[in-house]
Amino acid sequence: MRLPAESPAAWTERHRATLFPDHLATLDHLAGGDGPAYVLRTTDELVAGTLVQAVDDLTTGGTPLAAAGMQLAGSYAGLMSWWIGVALLGADAAMVVSPNAVSYWCHPGDYPDALEIANPIGAVVPPGHRWSDHSGVRVAPPRQVAEAAARSVVIAATPLVERLHELTRAGRVGLWHEVADSFAGAAVYQQDIRVGRSDLQTIDDALALPGAPWRRRPSLRLHSVPGGAVCILHKAGCCLAYTTQSSVDTEFDEDHQAFETAFPPERGQPGYCVSCKFRSIEEVTRMQLWWRAREAGVTSSGSPAP
Repeated sequence: MRLPAESPAAWTERHRATLFPDHLATLDHLAGGDGPAYVLRTTDELVAGTLVQAVDDLTTGGTPLAAAGMQLAGSYAGLMSWWIGVALLGADAAMVVSPNAVSYWCHPGDYPDALEIANPIGAVVPPGHRWSDHSGVRVAPPRQVAEAAARSVVIAATPLVERLHELTRAGRVGLWHEVADSFAGAAVYQQDIRVGRSDLQTIDDALALPGAPWRRRPSLRLHSVPGGAVCILHKAGCCLAYTTQSSVDTEFDEDHQAFETAFPPERGQPGYCVSCKFRSIEEVTRMQLWWRAREAGVTSSGSPAP
């Protein structure tokens, strides 16, 4: 277990800083202090009203309706899906949760950046796992553990996906691709789990769940680079973020300016994300390797970063 904990219930709290490094909610604020105005929302609250307001806010700001659905699916259901994916890799366990067990810490900027998981929480683990004798834990072969993780994602995400489909008319399959892509994203850009090829197979085994609501599966590939390996994600879906781009020039930071210099946008071509299904695997690989190298202080060609 690369992210160990004494029980499934303790796992999220034990690794909260790793799982949600940008989360700023504090007990001081909850006690009435001056911390940021975070709000904890249950899945029921999201379905009953929060998603309605979120869709309205996005579309009022110019986001097309379907793109709003995709963005919110990735933000909420995607965060939960990613968490289950990280647990599968880091705890070697499928966390089993119902929608009612998952609540979302919503940042003052109106996006979730952490989860709160109610107890009791169940799990499915392989033989010999340290949680094998815990209450609510089932032992199963590794392939069934992977499938149990994906099944838990589907159960917990279904109310959100269905509500977003109703509100935005975004296609169900497209919304589910956002969820599946987030699950695969658990293997990408990991700082605390050294991801190997067997981990990529585990993710793929999970997403191959019979009867899964996504039509395609994202692909993951490992590439050797100086200092280790980089995991590249080629998504199954498209988040439609490119449809929200304004005709007004956008201010870019230095990194994004350097990226546009390395990969000049083609006139008349949509500005797809660097892992989008509409890009070729060769292109997403070049782009993502460039970013990883940039973060390491060099460009993908090996020259010093500008």
